[in-house]
Amino acid sequence: MKALWALILLLSAGACIGAERLSESELNIVRSFTPPALPLTDTTNQYAENPAAKKLGKQLFFDARLSSNGKVSCATCHDFSQSLVDGKTLAAGVGIGSRNTPTLINAAMQRWFFLDGRADSLWLQAIGPIESKLEMGGSWQKVHRLFINDKKLLTAYNSVFTQTPLLPKVPYFKMDKNRFKVNVGKAIAAFEMDLIQFNSRFDHYVNAVVNGEENQNILNANELRGLKVFIGKGRCIQCHSGANFSDGEFHNIRLMAAVKKPQDSGRYGVINSLKQNPLNTLGAYSDDVTVGKTQYLQQSEAQWAAFKTPTLRNIALTAPYMHDGSMATLRHVIEHYSTFANAAPDHHKNPLLMPLNLTDAEITDLEAFLKTLSGTITLPTY
Repeated sequence: MKALWALILLLSAGACIGAERLSESELNIVRSFTPPALPLTDTTNQYAENPAAKKLGKQLFFDARLSSNGKVSCATCHDFSQSLVDGKTLAAGVGIGSRNTPTLINAAMQRWFFLDGRADSLWLQAIGPIESKLEMGGSWQKVHRLFINDKKLLTAYNSVFTQTPLLPKVPYFKMDKNRFKVNVGKAIAAFEMDLIQFNSRFDHYVNAVVNGEENQNILNANELRGLKVFIGKGRCIQCHSGANFSDGEFHNIRLMAAVKKPQDSGRYGVINSLKQNPLNTLGAYSDDVTVGKTQYLQQSEAQWAAFKTPTLRNIALTAPYMHDGSMATLRHVIEHYSTFANAAPDHHKNPLLMPLNLTDAEITDLEAFLKTLSGTITLPTY
């Protein structure tokens, strides 16, 4: 009798999942989530694939001596045990920031960096927190002194940057300070290039679809229904597309923070400073100016309080959500898009911001699907 009931349950589960099978057009969308070939590259950073640079970058990522108080490192906010975030509403370094910490998962796939996109390369992003008064509060002169006094660190640096080594007899005020900053940033970025996650259950499902084996019950019925909502009624894919589940662009999603904290202009406020930054990818410190993007940037009112579309990888593990950390749960986020109740006014009438009007069941299914995007992040070894 037990065997009979087990068979009935198995057949019932198979029938249920079978009922949720995707159409061919939906499966084509699933195929668009196929991960890129590895390793990822960055032509603006000639050291991006250099093992010695990656090893140095890893050391610097965890080195709290780069901070003003000797207690904060990159890993303080980008914790490997928490999917490379810190789990706090607002980032906490030597001070308390005004925004939530974004994950570094698959950062190498991004086009712009920071929530407002004020950096156009991973290495420029790596420089920012070191000198930020609220993050690490570091002084580049003190960082230089650290390298000069730490013989192992100096040797590691000079073994990578053979064309622009640090010379102990050349004082900080006489050296190319920007070159030093960029070299440190490029080493950290070389390490961050390897913070990759393409091993979620959904990745296994995508692989099965690509191989014509999508009926292997990798996702259950709830998750498959949630996937259908994601690419259909929920319109999530319009912004969360591709292998990294992000269009890499900036949107004002009508958070009340835009009304309560109007001084945080988001994308709008950084356009001009990025274009003028001598360390952008069009500048002398980029190893490939042909891929520079900043010359096309134009400031517009529509960018006010717009923030970058985050990756959804490990999204179930990176609460709280939104740029201001104002939403504690995934369900809260989905309900925001479903109703836009108590949302800020939509001054620009963005068609992407029409209420989804999801049912409770659809919200539950969509949340179940988003949880299939969680995978493991392994600390690279060199």
